[in-house]
Amino acid sequence: MPEEGEAAGDSVRNAQLESYVGEALLWRELKAHPEGLRFARRRSTGRYRHDFYCLDARLAIELEDNVPDEIRDEWLARAGIATMHVPRKQIIEASKAAANQIISRAKALLPQSHPAITPPAVAKPHAGSA
Repeated sequence: MPEEGEAAGDSVRNAQLESYVGEALLWRELKAHPEGLRFARRRSTGRYRHDFYCLDARLAIELEDNVPDEIRDEWLARAGIATMHVPRKQIIEASKAAANQIISRAKALLPQSHPAITPPAVAKPHAGSA
């Protein structure tokens, strides 16, 4: 409901701006492939569209203003995709902390052989080399 003195159109525009700002702040953190993880923005799976998706961990990240859609989450789980809901307000207030939570969740879902978990092997010098 609009605050006193605020037009309904202003309220809608403010909500849209807040939505965009939350996505932009989070994308700034995730697009750089943190810790070797690949993220996509606005990716679709079946009939559902995700705000963000971690390709490596099969993790859909949904920015929420409302109650999560349980039917959607169940459908994605059957497709082998985990879902993480992050309140937009949390992202706007602390985008780096929100990104770190997403990265931690994604890393927990990775297979043990993924480079983000398994450090690269260090080459050992040959015994006969000088």
